[in-house]
Amino acid sequence: MKRVGDLKVFLISILVVSACGNVAPDSIEVASYPEIDTLLSNQVLLLEGNQLEKEVWLDGKSESKQFSPDSTGWAQELSFLKEINPNQSGYVGAFDESKEGSSLELQLQEGENGSLTYFSSIPTDNLLSIRATIHEDKDVYTHHKEVVVNFLNGKIKSYQVDGYQKIVLNDTIRFRIKGAIN
Repeated sequence: MKRVGDLKVFLISILVVSACGNVAPDSIEVASYPEIDTLLSNQVLLLEGNQLEKEVWLDGKSESKQFSPDSTGWAQELSFLKEINPNQSGYVGAFDESKEGSSLELQLQEGENGSLTYFSSIPTDNLLSIRATIHEDKDVYTHHKEVVVNFLNGKIKSYQVDGYQKIVLNDTIRFRIKGAIN
């Protein structure tokens, strides 16, 4: 009888050990891309007290002004950065990634859903350039933005957002927003 009991324990041990090799992981490894939310928070602190020269162009009409936003103003001014955050849960595994040195390029894979279709981060010496494309094609509207943000010594120096919006039964509206920080 003892041999049958020992045999049962041995067989159960083998089953448990072999089953452990086939257990699905508790979590999925998430790619770590530049953390845009943290970048936004840091820039709001760094830019407070700086002057912004802003030009807005909307369907051929332009307006420009200079002003010094407070932290709330900078948060609103730079809110477009939230749209270019590749670290959102919906983008897990959605990008084709290529790296060259410390440069990063992400391209949304065909068949994946998401408005962020392209993201690149290109650092050189004290400069950093981030480029992104946002595109939404819905039943009643199409929205497209090309974003370029340039940094100098870790601080935003300039940005530009070019885009258009097309709503069903309406003309396409084109826009450009340029900002330069002094």
